[in-house]
Amino acid sequence: MVKRRLKENPLLQDSVLEIYINTQIERLLVMRNVNGMGSYYGGPQVALMAKMFGTQFIKHMAKVLGPSVYTDDPKWTLDDGQFETGQRCGICLAPGGTPESYKINVSRALNMGR
Repeated sequence: MVKRRLKENPLLQDSVLEIYINTQIERLLVMRNVNGMGSYYGGPQVALMAKMFGTQFIKHMAKVLGPSVYTDDPKWTLDDGQFETGQRCGICLAPGGTPESYKINVSRALNMGR
């Protein structure tokens, strides 16, 4: 069902591509920090990317998977409740700091002020 929707709708293909690109950006930022190449703002930068993309990720996934993500009927559901878990994580912006606080940390580390 999802494959057919993707083939027929280029806007959904754009959403899948957006998800892929942003997850690769986040993966590369994490790899940079793990390899010791990230500066002292690397951690807040990755956290900011994750928080900012989390809300977009949920929007794109709901668009791609369609209305079946909102039901728990075994006949129509696609993911056994995994979307709901992701949705709750995606909208949870404040734990560990808000995106604005991470922006301030990164800008101060780069000597840019607020």
